[in-house]
Amino acid sequence: MHQLDKWQATLVLSCISLATFKASGISLTEAYARFVLAA
Repeated sequence: MHQLDKWQATLVLSCISLATFKASGISLTEAYARFVLAA
């Protein structure tokens, strides 16, 4: 994966994490950890 692609994916993940956090109360850290473990 190119560095730029990874940066863009991280940016999108951040937006999704924020939306998820507001929707279900999940912590951003947990959301990020799940993404990292799934990657």
